[in-house]
Amino acid sequence: MPPLALSAWRDTHVPHLIRRAALLPTTHGLRWLTPEHHWSEHAPTPLPAHAVLLIHGLDEPGGNWDQLAPALADANHPTLRFDYPNDQAAAISAEELLAQLQHLRAQGVTSLDIVAHSMGGLIARDVLSRVSAPPGDPTIPAVPVLITLGTPHAGSPWAALQPVAEVREHVQRWIESEDQDPARLFAAWEKGLRGQAREDLRPDSPYLTELNNRPWPGTTRLIAIVAVIGAYDPDNPPTAPQDQTTLTAKLGDGVVPVDSAQTPFASETLFVRANHRSLIRAVELDAWARTQLGLTPPPEPPAIPLILDRLTPTSFPPPMGPTS
Repeated sequence: MPPLALSAWRDTHVPHLIRRAALLPTTHGLRWLTPEHHWSEHAPTPLPAHAVLLIHGLDEPGGNWDQLAPALADANHPTLRFDYPNDQAAAISAEELLAQLQHLRAQGVTSLDIVAHSMGGLIARDVLSRVSAPPGDPTIPAVPVLITLGTPHAGSPWAALQPVAEVREHVQRWIESEDQDPARLFAAWEKGLRGQAREDLRPDSPYLTELNNRPWPGTTRLIAIVAVIGAYDPDNPPTAPQDQTTLTAKLGDGVVPVDSAQTPFASETLFVRANHRSLIRAVELDAWARTQLGLTPPPEPPAIPLILDRLTPTSFPPPMGPTS
């Protein structure tokens, strides 16, 4: 198609496709893990008094929970996840999370352990440190434990590349959709260019500055798991100030530098050798290649056993399946 004709087609059709994309079904909200390890919008019956809530990070289609969620279920932890339109301002996502927590409390869930990947950790911290949700607030479940996984507590220098990740997320969602509506792809490009979340994740952004100046509620134990790509000595991880200028420390997990994945609010900081995604999810290409070659599966992601060891012990029977 000649450039002028392509430009005319774009100006005529793309705005319409973007508007129509806004009407397409979304997966935002809460989803529960069924006994068959599927995700369902229907809550189990009866609702558990305590559960584990998973919160994804920036531009994550949802596959990062594919290994952790079944491991939680096998350890008898009722598990649910919070999905949100993660290109929007982080503060808005926190408002949506707060509303969902209030809904869960009203339905009888009295406590939640939260496991949050990347930006999800900031959203969880936002809610738990807000004046509107102080420690002991009876309108939300108690949160004994918050585990952050590769969370950019001080921001990420890679936030400027968020439009690329945004397109990746929507392309994957489009591939997995039933109708494969092309409007999703145009929406991905449009939203990737204007997402507020990438601005919030820049180092020293107003959002992070305000969040990091809040006190942390003493009723929640915060555990930070930090992934490092390069080789390091587990007994002497690259945490000392003099080590923050090394390439290993700057790369961190490939997305979040080592110093940013830590926070002074954490009561425990753990280091694993992995990248930003493989700390909880085996690299898909590696797993596929091993299957094709008849090799042993890749090792368990290193953060999973650490997470299981630090959650509130289970002392309740598993719930029944989701309601119809």
